[in-house]
Amino acid sequence: MFLLVKGRSLPFPYGIFHNIAHLVVRLTLSNGDTRYLPLKLPTSAYRSSPYGGLKDGDYWLYAIPVPKGVQGFEILYTELMPVEIKDANLIDTIPDELLTRVLPPPLRYRPIDFKKVDTITYEFELYVDPSYELVFIEPGTSKLGYMMLNDLPVSAIEGVATEVPVFDRGMLHGKVVLPKGGELRKLFLRVEADPHIRFYRQMISETIRVPKNIKYLIPQSHIDVAWLWPESDTKIKVLTTLGNVLNLQKQFDFKFILSTPLYLEWLESHNPQYLSKVRSANIEPVGAMLVEADVNLPLGETILRQLMLGKQLWHAMFNTHVRIDWLLDSFGYPRTLPKLYKLAGIDFMFTAKLDWRTETTFPYRIFRWRGDNGSEIVVLNGRLREQLMYLNESDNIELLVFGRGDAGGGPTIYDFWAAEIIEATNPITKLSTIETVMKDIEKLHDKLPVWDDELYIETHRATYTTGWTIKHLFRMAERKLLVIEKLYSTLLMHGVTPESMDKLPKLWHQLLKFSFHDILCGTIIRDAREQIEHQLQELNHELDHIVSTTLRLNTGNMGVTFSPYGTIGFVEEEPPLPVGKTNFFIPQLQVFDDKRQFLDAWNIRKPGNPLAEISETHDTNEPNIIHYEIGHHSSAELRVTKLSAGLVRLDLQIDWHDRERLLKLRFPLKFEPIKFICGKPYGCQEYPVQPITRYDKAKWEVCFIDWLVAQGASEGTAIISAARNGVDFITRVPRVTITKGPLFPDPTIDTGRMGFTFWIYGYEGDWLAARIPELARRLLFPRFKTIGKPLSFCQKVGNFIVEAIRPSKDGFILHLFEPYGRQSRGRLMLNHNNYIAYECDLWGNPLGEPRSITHELEIQLNPFEVKPIKLIVNP
Repeated sequence: MFLLVKGRSLPFPYGIFHNIAHLVVRLTLSNGDTRYLPLKLPTSAYRSSPYGGLKDGDYWLYAIPVPKGVQGFEILYTELMPVEIKDANLIDTIPDELLTRVLPPPLRYRPIDFKKVDTITYEFELYVDPSYELVFIEPGTSKLGYMMLNDLPVSAIEGVATEVPVFDRGMLHGKVVLPKGGELRKLFLRVEADPHIRFYRQMISETIRVPKNIKYLIPQSHIDVAWLWPESDTKIKVLTTLGNVLNLQKQFDFKFILSTPLYLEWLESHNPQYLSKVRSANIEPVGAMLVEADVNLPLGETILRQLMLGKQLWHAMFNTHVRIDWLLDSFGYPRTLPKLYKLAGIDFMFTAKLDWRTETTFPYRIFRWRGDNGSEIVVLNGRLREQLMYLNESDNIELLVFGRGDAGGGPTIYDFWAAEIIEATNPITKLSTIETVMKDIEKLHDKLPVWDDELYIETHRATYTTGWTIKHLFRMAERKLLVIEKLYSTLLMHGVTPESMDKLPKLWHQLLKFSFHDILCGTIIRDAREQIEHQLQELNHELDHIVSTTLRLNTGNMGVTFSPYGTIGFVEEEPPLPVGKTNFFIPQLQVFDDKRQFLDAWNIRKPGNPLAEISETHDTNEPNIIHYEIGHHSSAELRVTKLSAGLVRLDLQIDWHDRERLLKLRFPLKFEPIKFICGKPYGCQEYPVQPITRYDKAKWEVCFIDWLVAQGASEGTAIISAARNGVDFITRVPRVTITKGPLFPDPTIDTGRMGFTFWIYGYEGDWLAARIPELARRLLFPRFKTIGKPLSFCQKVGNFIVEAIRPSKDGFILHLFEPYGRQSRGRLMLNHNNYIAYECDLWGNPLGEPRSITHELEIQLNPFEVKPIKLIVNP
């Protein structure tokens, strides 16, 4: 039997990367017997590519040995072309043994030299199932060797005979029947090998090379919420992965890691009975976040909500408190993260990403990571091997996780055969669990080396900038949610209960899903991106509706503005913008070559000399507007608005159509900077003007959240941005990356019109006295004007920030933040006279003795501390 499948190609710059489609076909034989046929087909989720390769509408052809006399077939399950899970119970109808992924080693294809092949023909018939776009062929012979057919011209007209070159058995003559309008341009033909146990066990024992220092082997599967497929496909991948694991656990004694509680929520909504199977299996929950999020780009408060929700879900599902976060594939980790982990009760983090380096070698496998406020967690810098049989003796591995991932799948029977061989070869190696690893490491905690810096990834610098629309919509939604919580809290404090309060947890849940690393970083295919952009637009529309209806609850006849910082509540007038000094020049656009490179949505080239492809024209009618022509395809307009002395607003509109070009906005200074400081999630990071260590030299492109500062000896300039961007300091001045033109995985991303807003603020002294983090929040967080009366929740006095106020069942939880790295004392001026206040954890559980207070709450914060406070109105 042959299988002809309509597929999508996914060419990389250096080859072709295949996703795996999994089919289960039930065959009906002439004698009435039923046979099941599990198929694993390389396909892809990417429709087209400028690198060439197959286009959408091309076909893959496979030769698969099946019993003779097949009378009919039925597709029971497919991962090839799903839109959504319409019947998740379907997986229960498949025999468990068919769900175990027994994959042969990768097959090597040899190209065909058509000039050397004699032409003979062989007839066969095709049967078309248009709903799945599959074609089954019943040949006259079942003996075919490994072969590859390439550049085969086959007409779409029914009944046309064609000549088909075959690699090792001469030629096949065929009568082709295709769907109307179909066309074949390239074909790949292969035979599935018989996975004979003895053969493969011997092959593994001869192939594997066991590292001497490997201690822990842990089975897992990394599954992307969306990447080279949309989210709907991921739901199928989760089912097949779990089905595979449940069946393997009948044969082998192991614990399987689950690292994304979102997937169990999906399973619960589609198939609660199957979820009960998973919960009763030998499962080890890890990963304290709802999804494996990017932690460079969200606000710090958004990361805390990830940790809160993730731990809540694991506790509800498995009655366990997860102590380790699982960020196997995220694109870098800011130095502010350890303190957020400690707030959430997280002591460990696992990653396999620290070896993704091009300029340095990370020195540690297991180490203590010290954060900006002195908090420490233990990082497990492990390795990932999708197939254990391909280990290398030279690998410096202590902790190794295995199992096919990205598209899911998990371990196979071959991996466990390999694990048996490894354990027999190396007595210190054990098939283990993360709990065992953590207990072993805790005994050596004080002897572990310390890393006192961010964990920078040297290969994914473009992720700070790629995907402008997703980043823009995400940023707006997270800020609106924080302001809505403060709006609700203010109204509740004054006895008004908004009806839409119950929606907040669901809306936060939606937003947190979009912080998955490949989603927020824009490194996904077009189908997935367009779906996510639509969902984010709907989320923002719903938040706007909530704001407009909630504002009406403040009844009155005075013009007021809801302010989320300083005085939190409805105010008649906000304080004026600060006055500084103009110690900067008007920014300049620069464009750089960013020619074809591997994974170019993730990576950028280190910018050299700018290209002479920008022409600048000043508007004669409006002198504060500058027009730019960029190359032959793109253009830009920069509007400069002076707000006060030393404070300028820049509105940059670009119409971008270039590919493999990098666009930066350079901010020239009138002084010599001595250091740069970038805002990070709940903190900041300092970068030297002249890097000394090789690790600092590798940080030639970094990211910033909300603000960055060029600090001189006695003055400085702050750049405040509503966007999420990368920046470099190579020329000793900031150059913010505006956009680039990646080709893979979505050559249409970041095309068309995009808008960016910047504020430049020059000041005397240092950035601490200028209170840049507070100015950034004032400029970037939305304020809402309405007709009502002045109602306040609190007014803060001191150099700290009230980042979040969220209603709880019996009061309010405030998240206070010290952003300057100094001891801070201050006060919160409250609306009522009688309160009970105490320090608490993220969920409101008390950590200290409650104290009764009047209308003032004394605040004391350590450098860079984030402190939750529970506040209860005492009637």
